[in-house]
Amino acid sequence: NTRSTKMSISEMAEAISGVINQKITANCGILNSVNTRASNSNDVNYDLQERLRNSSEHSRKLGKWPDGLNDQYLQGLEDKYQLPRHILYNVMMQESGGKSYHDGVPVTSSSGAEGLFQFMPATAKQYGLTNPHDPQTAADAAARFYRDLLKKYDGNIEFALAAYNSGMGNVDKAISATLAAGGTNNWRDVREHLVTSSSNQEQVIDYVSKITDHISQDLNNIGS
Repeated sequence: NTRSTKMSISEMAEAISGVINQKITANCGILNSVNTRASNSNDVNYDLQERLRNSSEHSRKLGKWPDGLNDQYLQGLEDKYQLPRHILYNVMMQESGGKSYHDGVPVTSSSGAEGLFQFMPATAKQYGLTNPHDPQTAADAAARFYRDLLKKYDGNIEFALAAYNSGMGNVDKAISATLAAGGTNNWRDVREHLVTSSSNQEQVIDYVSKITDHISQDLNNIGS
Protein backbone atom coordinates (compact mmCIF):
# COMPACT_ATOMS: atom_id res chain seq x y z
CA ASN A 1 0.00 0.00 0.00
CA THR A 2 2.85 2.32 0.85
CA ARG A 3 4.48 1.72 -2.57
CA SER A 4 1.14 2.19 -4.33
CA THR A 5 0.58 5.49 -2.53
CA LYS A 6 4.09 6.71 -3.39
CA MET A 7 3.57 5.83 -7.05
CA SER A 8 0.30 7.65 -7.06
CA ILE A 9 1.94 10.77 -5.64
CA SER A 10 4.73 10.51 -8.23
CA GLU A 11 2.25 10.20 -11.02
CA MET A 12 0.32 13.18 -9.72
CA ALA A 13 3.50 15.23 -9.59
CA GLU A 14 4.30 14.31 -13.19
CA ALA A 15 0.79 15.22 -14.25
CA ILE A 16 0.96 18.61 -12.51
CA SER A 17 4.38 19.24 -14.02
CA GLY A 18 3.01 18.41 -17.46
CA VAL A 19 0.13 20.87 -17.06
CA ILE A 20 2.50 23.61 -15.92
CA ASN A 21 4.81 23.00 -18.87
CA GLN A 22 1.88 23.17 -21.28
CA LYS A 23 0.79 26.51 -19.83
CA ILE A 24 4.33 27.86 -20.02
CA THR A 25 4.59 26.74 -23.63
CA ALA A 26 1.24 28.32 -24.44
CA ASN A 27 2.19 31.58 -22.76
CA CYS A 28 5.50 31.64 -24.60
CA GLY A 29 3.61 31.21 -27.84
CA ILE A 30 1.32 34.14 -26.99
CA LEU A 31 4.32 36.27 -26.02
CA ASN A 32 6.11 35.40 -29.24
CA SER A 33 2.99 36.30 -31.20
CA VAL A 34 2.72 39.66 -29.40
CA ASN A 35 6.40 40.35 -29.98
CA THR A 36 6.04 39.45 -33.64
CA ARG A 37 3.08 41.81 -34.03
CA ALA A 38 4.97 44.56 -32.22
CA SER A 39 7.98 43.97 -34.42
CA ASN A 40 5.84 44.07 -37.55
CA SER A 41 4.20 47.27 -36.30
CA ASN A 42 7.61 48.81 -35.68
CA ASP A 43 8.67 47.76 -39.18
CA VAL A 44 5.59 49.46 -40.66
CA ASN A 45 6.23 52.63 -38.65
CA TYR A 46 9.88 52.60 -39.64
CA ASP A 47 8.99 52.13 -43.30
CA LEU A 48 6.52 55.01 -43.12
CA GLN A 49 9.10 57.24 -41.46
CA GLU A 50 11.61 56.37 -44.16
CA ARG A 51 9.07 57.20 -46.84
CA LEU A 52 8.47 60.56 -45.20
CA ARG A 53 12.22 61.30 -44.99
CA ASN A 54 12.76 61.15 -48.71
CA SER A 55 10.88 62.11 -51.83
CA SER A 56 10.80 58.69 -53.50
CA GLU A 57 7.03 58.44 -53.08
CA HIS A 58 6.33 61.84 -54.60
CA SER A 59 5.16 62.07 -58.20
CA ARG A 60 7.94 64.64 -58.65
CA LYS A 61 11.27 63.21 -57.63
CA LEU A 62 13.85 65.20 -55.70
CA GLY A 63 17.43 63.98 -55.96
CA LYS A 64 18.62 65.51 -52.72
CA TRP A 65 16.79 67.47 -50.05
CA PRO A 66 18.00 71.00 -49.34
CA ASP A 67 19.82 71.25 -46.00
CA GLY A 68 17.43 71.08 -43.07
CA LEU A 69 14.38 70.02 -45.06
CA ASN A 70 12.50 66.76 -45.45
CA ASP A 71 8.86 65.73 -45.73
CA GLN A 72 8.43 65.61 -41.98
CA TYR A 73 9.60 69.21 -41.66
CA LEU A 74 7.34 70.46 -44.45
CA GLN A 75 4.34 68.51 -43.21
CA GLY A 76 4.98 69.87 -39.73
CA LEU A 77 4.63 73.38 -41.18
CA GLU A 78 1.48 72.33 -43.06
CA ASP A 79 -0.02 71.09 -39.80
CA LYS A 80 1.08 74.20 -37.92
CA TYR A 81 -0.44 76.60 -40.44
CA GLN A 82 -3.36 74.35 -41.48
CA LEU A 83 -2.32 73.99 -45.10
CA PRO A 84 -3.32 71.31 -47.62
CA ARG A 85 -1.02 68.29 -47.42
CA HIS A 86 1.94 68.26 -49.85
CA ILE A 87 1.38 71.84 -51.00
CA LEU A 88 4.78 73.06 -49.78
CA TYR A 89 6.74 70.26 -51.44
CA ASN A 90 5.02 70.78 -54.79
CA VAL A 91 5.25 74.57 -54.70
CA MET A 92 8.95 74.21 -53.93
CA MET A 93 9.41 71.82 -56.84
CA GLN A 94 7.46 74.05 -59.22
CA GLU A 95 9.26 77.22 -58.17
CA SER A 96 12.87 76.02 -58.03
CA GLY A 97 13.04 72.29 -58.66
CA GLY A 98 13.92 71.89 -54.98
CA LYS A 99 17.20 73.77 -55.33
CA SER A 100 18.21 76.84 -53.38
CA TYR A 101 21.59 76.90 -55.07
CA HIS A 102 22.69 75.80 -58.53
CA ASP A 103 26.39 75.01 -58.93
CA GLY A 104 27.04 77.03 -55.79
CA VAL A 105 25.16 80.08 -57.07
CA PRO A 106 21.96 81.21 -55.27
CA VAL A 107 18.87 80.50 -57.39
CA THR A 108 17.45 83.84 -58.57
CA SER A 109 14.98 84.43 -61.40
CA SER A 110 15.24 87.14 -64.04
CA SER A 111 12.49 89.04 -62.19
CA GLY A 112 14.46 88.97 -58.93
CA ALA A 113 12.62 86.16 -57.14
CA GLU A 114 14.97 84.23 -54.88
CA GLY A 115 15.44 80.84 -53.25
CA LEU A 116 13.51 77.59 -52.99
CA PHE A 117 10.15 79.35 -52.91
CA GLN A 118 11.11 82.23 -55.22
CA PHE A 119 10.27 85.13 -52.93
CA MET A 120 10.22 88.60 -54.37
CA PRO A 121 12.11 91.06 -52.13
CA ALA A 122 8.97 92.93 -51.01
CA THR A 123 7.15 89.73 -50.03
CA ALA A 124 10.24 88.37 -48.28
CA LYS A 125 10.44 91.58 -46.26
CA GLN A 126 6.73 91.38 -45.43
CA TYR A 127 7.21 87.92 -43.94
CA GLY A 128 10.46 88.70 -42.17
CA LEU A 129 12.52 86.51 -44.47
CA THR A 130 16.03 87.94 -44.45
CA ASN A 131 17.62 85.08 -46.40
CA PRO A 132 15.36 83.49 -49.05
CA HIS A 133 18.10 80.94 -49.74
CA ASP A 134 17.90 79.43 -46.25
CA PRO A 135 15.67 76.36 -46.73
CA GLN A 136 13.99 76.23 -43.32
CA THR A 137 13.20 79.92 -42.92
CA ALA A 138 12.08 80.15 -46.55
CA ALA A 139 9.73 77.18 -46.08
CA ASP A 140 8.29 78.73 -42.93
CA ALA A 141 7.73 82.06 -44.67
CA ALA A 142 6.08 80.30 -47.63
CA ALA A 143 3.81 78.39 -45.24
CA ARG A 144 2.74 81.63 -43.53
CA PHE A 145 2.18 83.29 -46.90
CA TYR A 146 -0.04 80.40 -48.03
CA ARG A 147 -1.92 80.48 -44.74
CA ASP A 148 -2.78 84.12 -45.42
CA LEU A 149 -3.66 83.50 -49.08
CA LEU A 150 -5.99 80.62 -48.23
CA LYS A 151 -7.65 82.73 -45.56
CA LYS A 152 -8.12 85.59 -48.04
CA TYR A 153 -9.63 83.29 -50.68
CA ASP A 154 -11.80 81.25 -48.31
CA GLY A 155 -9.68 78.12 -48.64
CA ASN A 156 -9.66 78.07 -52.45
CA ILE A 157 -6.31 76.46 -53.25
CA GLU A 158 -6.37 77.42 -56.95
CA PHE A 159 -6.84 81.10 -56.12
CA ALA A 160 -4.07 80.91 -53.52
CA LEU A 161 -1.66 79.28 -55.96
CA ALA A 162 -2.50 81.78 -58.70
CA ALA A 163 -2.00 84.68 -56.30
CA TYR A 164 1.34 83.31 -55.14
CA ASN A 165 2.44 83.03 -58.76
CA SER A 166 0.98 86.16 -60.37
CA GLY A 167 0.06 88.40 -57.46
CA MET A 168 -3.10 88.95 -55.45
CA GLY A 169 -4.01 92.03 -57.46
CA ASN A 170 -4.31 90.05 -60.69
CA VAL A 171 -6.43 87.37 -59.04
CA ASP A 172 -8.70 89.92 -57.38
CA LYS A 173 -9.25 91.68 -60.73
CA ALA A 174 -10.00 88.35 -62.39
CA ILE A 175 -12.59 87.50 -59.72
CA SER A 176 -14.25 90.90 -60.14
CA ALA A 177 -14.27 90.57 -63.93
CA THR A 178 -15.75 87.08 -63.68
CA LEU A 179 -18.59 88.14 -61.41
CA ALA A 180 -19.28 91.21 -63.55
CA ALA A 181 -19.60 88.93 -66.58
CA GLY A 182 -22.11 86.73 -64.77
CA GLY A 183 -19.64 83.97 -63.99
CA THR A 184 -19.22 82.13 -60.72
CA ASN A 185 -16.50 82.49 -58.13
CA ASN A 186 -14.56 79.35 -59.05
CA TRP A 187 -11.23 78.76 -60.73
CA ARG A 188 -12.69 77.36 -63.94
CA ASP A 189 -14.42 80.70 -64.62
CA VAL A 190 -11.93 83.05 -62.96
CA ARG A 191 -8.90 81.74 -64.83
CA GLU A 192 -10.42 82.95 -68.10
CA HIS A 193 -10.48 86.53 -66.78
CA LEU A 194 -6.94 86.89 -65.48
CA VAL A 195 -6.06 90.50 -66.33
CA THR A 196 -2.61 89.73 -67.71
CA SER A 197 -1.08 88.99 -71.07
CA SER A 198 -2.30 85.84 -72.81
CA SER A 199 1.10 84.18 -72.42
CA ASN A 200 1.19 84.96 -68.71
CA GLN A 201 -2.40 83.77 -68.34
CA GLU A 202 -1.45 80.42 -69.85
CA GLN A 203 1.59 80.22 -67.59
CA VAL A 204 -0.49 80.83 -64.45
CA ILE A 205 -3.11 78.28 -65.47
CA ASP A 206 -0.37 75.74 -66.17
CA TYR A 207 1.30 76.55 -62.83
CA VAL A 208 -1.90 75.97 -60.86
CA SER A 209 -2.79 72.83 -62.83
CA LYS A 210 0.60 71.19 -62.35
CA ILE A 211 0.73 71.78 -58.61
CA THR A 212 -2.83 70.64 -57.92
CA ASP A 213 -2.33 67.55 -60.10
CA HIS A 214 0.86 66.59 -58.26
CA ILE A 215 -0.74 67.19 -54.87
CA SER A 216 -3.53 64.81 -55.87
CA GLN A 217 -1.02 62.19 -57.05
CA ASP A 218 0.98 62.49 -53.84
CA LEU A 219 -2.13 62.04 -51.73
CA ASN A 220 -2.73 58.79 -53.60
CA ASN A 221 0.91 57.67 -53.31
CA ILE A 222 1.70 58.76 -49.76
CA GLY A 223 -1.60 59.68 -48.14
CA SER A 224 -2.43 62.47 -45.76
